[in-house]
Amino acid sequence: MRATSARHRGLGFGLRLGAVVALAVAPGCGFVPTNRLSDCQKFNQTLHTENSQLKDVVLRLRSQNEELAQRALDDLDRLRTQEESIRRLERSVLAYQQERERMASALEQIRRESLARDDASPAPEPRGRR
Repeated sequence: MRATSARHRGLGFGLRLGAVVALAVAPGCGFVPTNRLSDCQKFNQTLHTENSQLKDVVLRLRSQNEELAQRALDDLDRLRTQEESIRRLERSVLAYQQERERMASALEQIRRESLARDDASPAPEPRGRR
């Protein structure tokens, strides 16, 4: 029984201590000077205003970020299209160069054959000397 009564005494002390602490804290703002309370309210209002401004900045930056991301995608598409056009033009120029080389080679072959025919055929006799 002694253990039980000691436990009750400890519990009673804890309750008394809690009541004293609650009474000390209960007055709350009653111990704060009015000018300090006013300063806290002004500071609180300043923080709310700043928070609102920061939210506006965040929204503006998000919007800018989305615009820049879309512009980057558009630029990427444009660059891919340009790269494909450049590749087609390079292939076309290469084909023209190959065609030109083939035609130059064919022309040179015709010239050689023509010169060879002229050398092989007898020279025509001049007219009018009989």
